[in-house]
Formats: sequence, C-alpha cells, structure tokens
Amino acid sequence: MPNPVVYFEALGNDYAGLQQYYRDLFGWKITQLSPEMEHSAVRVDEGGEGIGGGIGRSMTGSPQLTFYVQVDDIQASLDRAGELGGETATPVTVIPGMVTFAISRIPRGTSWDSYRPRYRRGSRGRSGCADERSNVGASSA
Repeated sequence: MPNPVVYFEALGNDYAGLQQYYRDLFGWKITQLSPEMEHSAVRVDEGGEGIGGGIGRSMTGSPQLTFYVQVDDIQASLDRAGELGGETATPVTVIPGMVTFAISRIPRGTSWDSYRPRYRRGSRGRSGCADERSNVGASSA
C-alpha cells in the first residue's frame, strides 16, 4: 500500500465511556496520557498487528473518527485535496520536536488531518507511528 494508515483517533463527548466501550469491545490497552488531558493512547501489543491510536474528548462536541495516512509531502496532499474539492482548514503547521500537520475539509462532510511524526523508522513513539515521512489523516464527524 503506497500510503498506509498509521494512526487513528476516536473523539466524542463521553471520554470515559469511549475508553470503556473500546476496552470492552476489542480488549484494547488504553492509557491516559496525563491527568490534565482527556486523551488516551491506544497501544499496540509488542509484536502484534495493528496500529496505535488515541481516544479523547472532542473539542467541537461532535463525535469524530480520524485516520492518519502516511504521505511523502503534506503540502502536495493538501493541494491534491483542493483539486478534488477540499479546502485547507489549517495550513501546514510545525510543533517542534513533536509533529508537522495540516487539516483539510473535504466534500461529503468529512475532513482529514496530515502530520509528520518525530519518531524514526523502527521505533514507536507516543503516536505508534514508525516513520519520519509526512502523514495525512481523514476524519468523519
């Protein structure tokens, strides 16, 4: 697959309920990132299959499921989304030492988020991503 899904986020109003639901449904290991944040990491088992992700409270109050897709060039992906009818909601943004991302709203009521993890191939950081290439995500509100 040329642009694999590398991370996901499930957001909603009932943070505790979302954690419990996915724990009960799939047996996921979910760890709260900090007491101040209503956001948790979903960890992949050592040597297991699948990708890491996050579960948290939605900032908009609306449920949202986002998947992040690895790409070589965030700006080129934003440009291509524009050609296909999307619009840039957040331009390419760098958070030093953490992530590079952008957000685009696309037709049919969905949006996507793109980012570049800081972790190198072969190591898995907080996001569960294992590459330094850019990443693009798609979300459904």
